[in-house]
Amino acid sequence: MSDKPVPKQPHKKDAQYMRRAYIYTAILLILGAIGGILLADRIVVAEENREINVVEQQEDDDPVPSIHD
Repeated sequence: MSDKPVPKQPHKKDAQYMRRAYIYTAILLILGAIGGILLADRIVVAEENREINVVEQQEDDDPVPSIHD
């Protein structure tokens, strides 16, 4: 008995299936782009805040001349 398994036949993709696939792909790409932009904005704001905090901390570390000296 040499029953070879029958290979799967590719199913034909109709126009409606492909249209939905393209729409879902476009939606995911748009959501990914929006998410990337929002994440980049948060990173830039956090970096700016970190730089401001470093400058403020350096100003606090500078010795202030005292009146009593």
